[in-house]
Amino acid sequence: MTDQEVANYLLCLLESGGGTVAKAKVTDGLPFLKEDEIIRIFAEYLPDVIETTVAGIPCWQRIQLPVDFAEHFKEAVAKLEEMGFVISPDNLNLTLSIRYGKNFRASYGLGDNFAFKIFLKKFSMVSDGHKQRKVMRANDKRSLPSQIIGLRGKPLPKSTWRNYLRLWCDPRRVEIAELNAKGASSTEIARKFGLSEVYVTKWVLWIHHNLPLILKKNGLTLEDIVND
Repeated sequence: MTDQEVANYLLCLLESGGGTVAKAKVTDGLPFLKEDEIIRIFAEYLPDVIETTVAGIPCWQRIQLPVDFAEHFKEAVAKLEEMGFVISPDNLNLTLSIRYGKNFRASYGLGDNFAFKIFLKKFSMVSDGHKQRKVMRANDKRSLPSQIIGLRGKPLPKSTWRNYLRLWCDPRRVEIAELNAKGASSTEIARKFGLSEVYVTKWVLWIHHNLPLILKKNGLTLEDIVND
């Protein structure tokens, strides 16, 4: 998988979990990547995601930033440089707070100074035009309807739809489908990936073939939920 594909997978995990995903779930889904590689991809592609703890469980959590944050962040840095101020976390927080009319660091869950510094460092890296990476975000996509109609013509429960998206974003899905198309049996595929045959046939392959049909039925395309 490319870094872009991994980043899209991470974004799907976050969105299916309401903006938060356990670190263990991320590493389980990407067993071929070391933790430092996952951290690097988060930093380069998803700088608005921070490490945190929820109910004692280490997690990745996405900060719900304003849609114009990247623009105002660059403006804040330029303004501080123009006025001869040090580009420090405190000065950036003050400048952003004035821009948004509220304490930026506190309002977006970055009250901890260390977390805020890490966030600023990550965002500074992707704000450099030579290093900026593009990942499909919720604000970049067409709004999905409040209800998704399934193939049988009935609304899908939200939990079912989230599960469909999680399966579609499974980094193994495409390879599983390719092996299936080449004639590999479900037993062989399941053994190769350490999965159950039921998971391969009833879930992964079913989603691979039917999610595009569900989207079409709802007047949507794959581009509405996942970046190319």
